[in-house]
Amino acid sequence: MSEERELNVVVGFYNYADLQQLERFLEGTGITILSAAQDAQRVFDDAVNLGADVVLLCPQVTGYRPQMIMDLLLHVDRPIPVVGWVEATSDDGRSMVAHGAKGYVTLPMDAHQGNKVVQLLRAAVEEAHRERQRGEVKARPVPSSRLQAWQERVITVWVPKGGGSTRTTLAVNLAVALSHATLGNQPTVLLDFDMAKGDAHTMLGFTANVRHAERHGWPLLERGLFDLVVGLASRWAQGGESLITPVLLRNYLARWDEDSQLDLLPGLYFPHQADAEEFRNRLMVYQMGRRIIEVMRQMYAFVVVDIGQDFTRPLHRAAIEAANEVLV
Repeated sequence: MSEERELNVVVGFYNYADLQQLERFLEGTGITILSAAQDAQRVFDDAVNLGADVVLLCPQVTGYRPQMIMDLLLHVDRPIPVVGWVEATSDDGRSMVAHGAKGYVTLPMDAHQGNKVVQLLRAAVEEAHRERQRGEVKARPVPSSRLQAWQERVITVWVPKGGGSTRTTLAVNLAVALSHATLGNQPTVLLDFDMAKGDAHTMLGFTANVRHAERHGWPLLERGLFDLVVGLASRWAQGGESLITPVLLRNYLARWDEDSQLDLLPGLYFPHQADAEEFRNRLMVYQMGRRIIEVMRQMYAFVVVDIGQDFTRPLHRAAIEAANEVLV
């Protein structure tokens, strides 16, 4: 091992326990962790500016964009290959390889995966340099539009009177445009906070009706905003806003399309759900709404919120007050 070249790696991680385990596996291998971050832009910047040879990247980091894999590999100064670090039960590894990653290791890590990560990191560096030397992969500057990060925003769409379907159409189309691979290509989440009745999911082709899903082949939503609020309400007095974390919220999100970076928090499927006991504590629901947006802001470049007409309803007010822009 001592005869092998020393390597420097930048790590994009999601869970601190995984990072600590990785550090143990890399001890004595000649591979040094230059930096570790949970933000994709920080990972990219550190890899370029700190002289990393390779990047080990979990796609669950905030702001992850698949094109950053090729942006690093084709960097003008030197190739910086990416190795995926993914959950064993997901398809993220294959997706990352399709976007240019030099293989992947799976979580949770055991001794086998620990040995594999060392081998893959070294093999990735060798392969990337061979490709560059042979002219198989040519360097190219990263487009300035990607170097200049989009300004992260929370955008609330609100129509005080009438126009409910027009409002939701605008919110959905805005979220799709910001997230789709051929347009904005930014990590985006659409929050359906309409307390009268949420129907953003239907415009994206989802259904909450089992029979409709079976008959038409539409993706079935099993949980959403209602389930999130009900689940939090029973524990709110003990945990409060600290209960709402990225890990929790991901359990209630639906990914729209493979070619986009759009996730959806489905709203209330039926009008009567807003009258449930858990929604009667207006202060609690308002605090939940503010905290959900606050955490989503950390997870995505854009948060688009669709709300109903009545400003006095707690989720509507939370969305307006938390927004950088309100489209009326």
